[in-house]
Amino acid sequence: MATHRALQIPIEENNTEIPTEYSEVIQVLRVRQRMGSEEHIHLPQFEAMEESFQIEFSANPLISDILERSLERRSTESLSVLRFQESQQETIVGTEGELTYRSNTSNMSSEQSTRFKFTRIRDKGRSQSAPARPLTELEELRNTVEFECLEFAVMSARQFVYKLDGKFNFESFEGFYFCSKFLETIEKLSDLLNIKPLNRAYRCHFSQPYRLLYRNFEDFCYLTEVIESAQERLPFIIVNSEKYIFSPNVIHHGRNLLQAFAQLKENIFKLFGSFSDETLKSSDVSRKMCNFRKQLMDFDKKWVSFEKIYIFELMIIEKDARRFLFYAIEIEKKMRECELAEKLKGSVVIRSPTYKLLRKRFVEICGRINLIANYTGKGRDDLSVDILISAEDILRKVSNYRSKAVRNLATKIKGTFSALRFTFRKYAESIEMINPELSSNQDLVQALNDFEQTWEKGKYYLLDPNITNMLVSFSEYIEELSEKYKEMKDKLESMDADIFLIIPCLAILKNLDSNNNIMYKLYYPELESKSKEGEEFNKLKRMYNLMKRKMDNYEAYNRLEEVILGKSVDSEIVKKGDIDMLLHEVKRFAILLQRNKPSDWNLFLETSMGKV
Repeated sequence: MATHRALQIPIEENNTEIPTEYSEVIQVLRVRQRMGSEEHIHLPQFEAMEESFQIEFSANPLISDILERSLERRSTESLSVLRFQESQQETIVGTEGELTYRSNTSNMSSEQSTRFKFTRIRDKGRSQSAPARPLTELEELRNTVEFECLEFAVMSARQFVYKLDGKFNFESFEGFYFCSKFLETIEKLSDLLNIKPLNRAYRCHFSQPYRLLYRNFEDFCYLTEVIESAQERLPFIIVNSEKYIFSPNVIHHGRNLLQAFAQLKENIFKLFGSFSDETLKSSDVSRKMCNFRKQLMDFDKKWVSFEKIYIFELMIIEKDARRFLFYAIEIEKKMRECELAEKLKGSVVIRSPTYKLLRKRFVEICGRINLIANYTGKGRDDLSVDILISAEDILRKVSNYRSKAVRNLATKIKGTFSALRFTFRKYAESIEMINPELSSNQDLVQALNDFEQTWEKGKYYLLDPNITNMLVSFSEYIEELSEKYKEMKDKLESMDADIFLIIPCLAILKNLDSNNNIMYKLYYPELESKSKEGEEFNKLKRMYNLMKRKMDNYEAYNRLEEVILGKSVDSEIVKKGDIDMLLHEVKRFAILLQRNKPSDWNLFLETSMGKV
């Protein structure tokens, strides 16, 4: 979304899992003795994280004592908290060494609270070097999968990252990662305590991007993004520069979920700390675990309440944010149907009134989308279908042997129009996967930017017949010079720096000879006024006319042309026609021409050279 990270459309780069080589980093503290005799695994990115484990756990004497004894028991064994065996034996706290299998019942009544069942993590309750005595109830408890999960939840929660205002920091890698692992452990604890997930059938109605976030619709699937959204509780979000307000229910359920999450974290700390009491009775253990089970069930209930309403409102917002894409897709579909119908009738589709209207509406929608999404360009929405019609007229009227630059511009206009149609046809196949923040879809932004840049030139040069004729004439002149002089062709192909002075000099020369004032009116209107520049330019015209009388008309023009291009000219001819003095004035006005309106002139220059 535009203003916060919650539940964005998933992409491959946003995978919340850390790389495989870091998958055991959480175990660093607990398996240190086992790793001491092996080759040390170098994890530079997480060295500070490892030190944090030592500092934070050593600060709590109860937890530190438990971890030290845990390390002693496991110094010869390889443990992985995240990989539990499905078929393991269990023990009942309060009965020495009695083994049983877990009951398949999903609910636990209050009468069973005195005999809470725990899952043994392995067959042997102690290392072989331990003294031959029966395990105490507390030792039996610490040797269970439930205790291992509880311990891992504490370790993950202690690594939470907080902001200055006390909120959870989910934006950092560590904050997001440890919260994800904490929630995964809560899921595992819920499974071990025979808590069935509440009905999550509503997930079947999620749009495709949200369905991809869940591995199984019936599982807990606690996502860190949901907790982040519950914490932010934004009253509104901005998508495509439009404000969307969440309902009060979203804010209310988000507050409840965040409170339940924070309370659950604190209760896990208390529960884990209470297991360090050597005098703890089996009845107290069962009572604490049953209360903890109720807390997990309450947390799941509040999670479902918030997740359901929040994601459904997000889906409504996203659908509305994509509405212009829906319009464009629908119009493009009707255009294809009209094209096929006219083709079957043997008619020219461009003459169909229905097709003309559809094209007009399609271009209007494209302009609206361009205004919203094209952050790399100007976001213009004033580019009409008349530009496309003029381009088609150019391709019909201007032959392949005339202005290639103008034909190239017209062809590019038609090409960008077709590219946009292709983009929307592609989006129609999976519209739900398109980011509702339209500016985040790079292929769409690129197509819109090409559309805007090309049609902007078309609007300027193709809608006014006088400007169009001037562009056609001047671009043909440049192309003729390229065929006539190899130097000109080479400079154009290599885009030599001299070409940016040569072309405006040629423009001044051509207008001196033909008295075509359209170019001056566009780029240097002062030359046609009674200003100082106008008087000096009139003086240049008189110099040129005098030179033509001294020399043959064509010879004068050709010699000036050659001098501008850098070709050697007979010194007698130069002296006879005062070409040096005339050339100096031509270059001065050429520099003034390109500096008066530099952006407009550069646009004309690249268009006339066919660089669309």
